[in-house]
Amino acid sequence: MRMFTARCNNLLKSPTSVATNLPSEDGAAPLVKNPDILTVAVRFHTVEAEHATTWRFLLGQDPVPFAFAPPLSMAEVLEILNPFLKGTATM
Repeated sequence: MRMFTARCNNLLKSPTSVATNLPSEDGAAPLVKNPDILTVAVRFHTVEAEHATTWRFLLGQDPVPFAFAPPLSMAEVLEILNPFLKGTATM
């Protein structure tokens, strides 16, 4: 039963973490100087967008609420995700 509860708790965290991935990647993109790495990051970005859309749909939300998510800074990402981390992350 514990394993089931742990999995359910992790699933409940997924929409927040997935929704944070896209704008955090957008915020970090200017820091990537290697074009090969940036190409791979864009491919991951597409998959993350699909995940975020699926989660919003499953939760009864608008699956595509905006054309482009505004980028998030590291501080904004940490503010959103710190409640889900065991310790408190800082920059």
